[in-house]
Amino acid sequence: MCRRPLCNGREATGVVIFGIMLPLCSRCLGFAVGSLAIRYTGVYLTGNLFSVGLVCAALAGPAVVDGCYSYFSQRGTTNTSRFATGLSAGCALGLLLKG
Repeated sequence: MCRRPLCNGREATGVVIFGIMLPLCSRCLGFAVGSLAIRYTGVYLTGNLFSVGLVCAALAGPAVVDGCYSYFSQRGTTNTSRFATGLSAGCALGLLLKG
């Protein structure tokens, strides 16, 4: 098992493409894809800081809930839900950084 500072690096949550395991888990991969997709597209949020923060919190919220659920429950979550929640949280980060 390869440990990283922010990624769990477990094989069970890893992504395999063409027989090669990527160095990121599903959630971290979604996070990276979401933040890069927002960063390099024409999507912007306008408004006051509260409304921008509220939208970003709504996008990042599912990742927090899914992460806590998989950490505290015996059942875990699927890689599909990990990727989807990471994607939405990555979009939130991309919007905050693009601001």
